[in-house]
This record gives sequence, C-alpha cells and structure tokens, in this order.
Amino acid sequence: MCDTVYLLAYLNILWFIFTLLGLVILGIAPSTVAMISILKERLDKNEATKIFSTFFHNYKLAFKKSNQIGIIFWVSLLLLSCDIMIVSKLDGMIQYVILTSVIVLFTLISFMLVYIFPLIVWTEMTIVKYLQTALLMAIGFPRQSILALSSCFTILTISLLIPAIGIFFLGSGMSYLCLIFSAKVFDKVQEQNGLTA
Repeated sequence: MCDTVYLLAYLNILWFIFTLLGLVILGIAPSTVAMISILKERLDKNEATKIFSTFFHNYKLAFKKSNQIGIIFWVSLLLLSCDIMIVSKLDGMIQYVILTSVIVLFTLISFMLVYIFPLIVWTEMTIVKYLQTALLMAIGFPRQSILALSSCFTILTISLLIPAIGIFFLGSGMSYLCLIFSAKVFDKVQEQNGLTA
C-alpha cells in the first residue's frame, strides 16, 4: 500500500514537471501516456521498472502520436466552447437543441478521454483507429465509462478543495482509476476485434 502511494505521488510530480516542459498543451498528453505505461507495468507485477528513465523514455516515444491525438481533443473542446458562447445568444427551441447536442458531445468526448491514453499504452494502431476504438468503448460500455469519469471528477474535486492532495495525486490518481476501470473493457474489445496488447 505504501509503495503504491509513493509511486502515485512520484509519478504525479513527474507528470506535472514534464507537462510544464511541454508548455502544458504539448506536454500533458505524452506525460499522461508515460505515466500510464508505468502504472500498467506495476499492475502487471513488473517491479523492476526504473521509474524516471522509463517515464522519460516513454514520454519521448509517445510525444508525436499522443500530441496528434491530444490536439484533436483540444480542438474539439475549443469548438464546443465556441458553441456554448453561440448558444448563450440564442433562445427558444434552437437553443435547447444546440445545448443538448453540445452536452451530449462533451460527455462523449469525456468518456473517450477515459480510454484513449490507456489504449495508446495497450496497443499499436493508427490515429483514426485509436479514436474509433475509444468511441466504441465509450458507447459500448457506458456503466464503466460513467464510473471512471465519476471517480476522476471526485479526485479533481478533492484536489481543488485540498491542493496538497492534487500536487501528489491529481493526474496519477485519475490515470490509475481509468486504467483499472478500462482493463476489463480492453479485454472484451480485444476479443471482439482481435486487438493485441
């Protein structure tokens, strides 16, 4: 238990540092992939992993691919934000329709974010295939998606209320929970689609 707490705290600090090194926008995606790759190795009982060197190696390895995916999500969220600004200036039925559509899309993108970065660690695919598979998981396994997203929201809320916890467990805690919740989903999708971990 103490080893897990220490690992999560150490990884979260590395996550913050390397996210900042990438000026946040270009750093958060590869940092998240690097962190999840180490968490997966530990869940697979690989205790011999050298944390810093492995994190740095995976950060560099995932930098291009994870940022290509990350930019797609950044742009999608930006467009949704613009839609909200437009909706605020409308009224009547059209406001309700657009607002409902924005909420549905935002929820779907949030569900996809639960799976997309663990998926990069789990298997090798094209960018389009990653997005398709994450979408399939989000739609096909709503219960796991809701539980994972709710757990992440809980950690985020606690981190905002108690910043000291966020410093050590915000990113690593959310990644760890997403990895646990997504493990069974990955197994089922691999069986259905012939993916290899």
